[in-house]
Amino acid sequence: MKNSQSRIISVASGKGGVGKTSFSLNLAYSLTNLKKKVCIIDADLGLANIDVILGINPKFTLEDAIFKNKPIEEILIPITDYLDLLPGSSGIPALANLNSEQRRNFIKGFSSLKGYDFIIIDNSSGIVPSVLSFCLATKELIVVLTPEPTSITDAYALIKSLKENGLNFPPFLVLNKARDKEQIKLIMNRMQQACKKFLNISVLFLGAVFEDKIIQKELSLNVPISKLYPNSVPGRCYQIITQRLLNRPKQEIFLSEVKDVIEKSVVQFASRVSGSYKKGPISLLNVIQDIERVTSQIENVPEIKDKQVLLKLRNRLVKLTEKIDRCIKDGKKKAKLGVLSLDIYMKNLIKDILNDKYMIVDVLNEQNLNLKELDLVIYNHLPEKPIPDILEKLSFNDIPVLLISSFNYSFPKKKNIKGLLKSPFKLQELYTEIEKILHLVS
Repeated sequence: MKNSQSRIISVASGKGGVGKTSFSLNLAYSLTNLKKKVCIIDADLGLANIDVILGINPKFTLEDAIFKNKPIEEILIPITDYLDLLPGSSGIPALANLNSEQRRNFIKGFSSLKGYDFIIIDNSSGIVPSVLSFCLATKELIVVLTPEPTSITDAYALIKSLKENGLNFPPFLVLNKARDKEQIKLIMNRMQQACKKFLNISVLFLGAVFEDKIIQKELSLNVPISKLYPNSVPGRCYQIITQRLLNRPKQEIFLSEVKDVIEKSVVQFASRVSGSYKKGPISLLNVIQDIERVTSQIENVPEIKDKQVLLKLRNRLVKLTEKIDRCIKDGKKKAKLGVLSLDIYMKNLIKDILNDKYMIVDVLNEQNLNLKELDLVIYNHLPEKPIPDILEKLSFNDIPVLLISSFNYSFPKKKNIKGLLKSPFKLQELYTEIEKILHLVS
């Protein structure tokens, strides 16, 4: 009798181009090398799908299971004796629009997906409803990132969004295209500190894959490194990652019924796309989709004779237009914030977190810096370090300062210190304090 439970792992990334799909495939092959039965569900809506990497052309996808009642076992593509692929790219968007009967039949079809030790869900990159839904439905999550600053900040943003939407277990981190051990240690420590301090969630280091020219052969030969060159540097990296997964204690708590995971994913996905899923912050994408949906409904309404209804609708639209105009006006110029810290990790973290919303400069290292151009300076004070001389210049020029300091430290009073955050603090507290000070001094 086939085992109905598997370790189901979501693989995701904050941005595209980090090698997430290649990682999923290599992890799968590395597991099969140890005689583990694996299935990959391709939930990636991007261009670099697993069937492309393997050079195969699927006859059927999840779309056939949804609309043509095709059995899941007929859609599965056997890649090796121990590895199957469930192609799903063309069917994933349709999951959001299933009626109750289609949803019930689709989920029921996954009851036949049994006998796997591992099921790997290869997600799209970025923060989109499908990614949030699949990642939050599984009990294990691997976030892939690279040393690029944008990849690091986007990985953090993904974890932040998942945490705000209910993530309650520590995700794994994998650093792809790593240069050396020092770089790995630096980036992983930085992510660990940021997630712990601002999100109150731990992250677990699963491993790294070193950059190597041999990886280019993966695409040209349509064979993953774990099979092509298992003893190469990247191949050994995947072996280490695989062993860490296999050696994880209390593995029985990570087992799930694939049918239950798919049901949870589909329900949450449909709710998020429809805008009815209220857990977590409302995204701008959801708002735009809601506006487009309502606009379409208005256009299809027959002639309205009730003038009161028309007046109410017009007033709503006028207010919305005014708000949009204000957003456009406010968005023309970003506030310029300086970061002042002798703690390089904290300094870089603050810069990365705020870089999307504000213009950020390094007060100590920026050449030809005109202090008067700064709207606010964030000063992270370390009790064991001397107060930088530049703080007096900030005070002389009346530049507002947001002070970050420890709970047990009393800082000398300065007239230009407009706010205080006692570390550790939550990310939202930082945003709120900045906006409050900018509003007061504007």
